[in-house]
Amino acid sequence: MKRPTIRQIAATAGVSVATVNRYLAGSPSLRPATRTTIETAIKTLDPHYGQPSPSILSRSCRIGFVLPCAENLYGRTFGAAIKLAAASRRNRNLHLRVEYVENSPSGVGKRWG
Repeated sequence: MKRPTIRQIAATAGVSVATVNRYLAGSPSLRPATRTTIETAIKTLDPHYGQPSPSILSRSCRIGFVLPCAENLYGRTFGAAIKLAAASRRNRNLHLRVEYVENSPSGVGKRWG
């Protein structure tokens, strides 16, 4: 199913194309009632709006972080925050690796070689 166009959303909501464009840009100048009307029109035209496609859910994502040595307070704090954020996403397909290295270029090669 193709996604609805801005013109289709505007026609269904009974607003102008410019108003839909402002909604999509996140403009704070829209009245809450107008925002709700546009959201209803989008959901009417595309019942799956806002839901990730199955192909995205099945993809695997691997991210590696190389941080300053573990004795460094900044490195430890940042590494813990990364792991906490990943755990809160509850995404089985997201794999993170956080490595701590000495503050020298040769330390990176020793850990990731």
